[in-house]
Formats: sequence, C-alpha cells, structure tokens
Amino acid sequence: MELAHAYRDLVLAGPTAEALAAARAAVHEAEANLRYAEEALVRQTPTAPGATILQLVDRGSLTLTVFIPQDQLGLVALGHEAEIRVDSYPQLSFTGAVTRLTEQSQFTPSTVLTEEERVKLVYAVEITIADPGHQLLPGMPADASIFP
Repeated sequence: MELAHAYRDLVLAGPTAEALAAARAAVHEAEANLRYAEEALVRQTPTAPGATILQLVDRGSLTLTVFIPQDQLGLVALGHEAEIRVDSYPQLSFTGAVTRLTEQSQFTPSTVLTEEERVKLVYAVEITIADPGHQLLPGMPADASIFP
C-alpha cells in the first residue's frame, strides 16, 4: 500500500523540471528529424523546370476518355463492354469496360439552353482498357464502341 501512495504522490506532484526538459529535448529532436526527412524527400524527387521529365504509366491497364452526346447518356452504364480501335493497329481491337461516367456535362454555357443547344452537351465516359501486350501508348487517338 505504501508503494501505491508513493506513486500517487509522484503523480500529484507532477513532472520534475528534468523530466520536462528531457521531453522537450525529445520533441525538438523529433521535429529536427522530420525536417531532415522532408528535405531528403525533396532532394530525391526528380524535377525539371517547366516540363515533365518522367511519367510512370501502368501500360497493362489504360484509361480512355470518350465523350458522348447528352441524348445518348441513358444508353451507357458502368460495366458496359467497349471495343476500342486505334489508328496505329487498324487490324486489332482492344476490349474495355466503362468504369466512370461524369455527372456534369461538358461545354455547358452558364445560361439556360435552348433545345437546339442541349444536343451539343456531352458527357465524359472513362473506359478502362486491358492491354496485356503493352501495345497501346498514352495519347494515342482511339475510337470506342460501347455495348450494353
């Protein structure tokens, strides 16, 4: 019981000046280590002034963004299959699936649209393409047919 009272007295007395100084020193050291690690990370990150020097891409699975007219949006849903063709390989077709539909139209003026203007609205649709042969490259023009 005496030991319990002794611990209680220590807790009630609070930390000693030496313990506070040691804790502050540990915090200061941890902050210095964090600053050093952040600076090391910046030094190890490749950068180039004004231009991208390296872009890592998983070429086994690429995303194609196509735009469909507003009046055909109801015909496309997540998971629908797509056939993709590119100019570089006219004899080949690639398969994909719709993985994202935007909720907001593109090229929308801020004013109310007339019926004639509404047909010009388009929605972005992202198609994830399987390319296990790594034949496709980012930026290649492509055409897609989407099937329900």
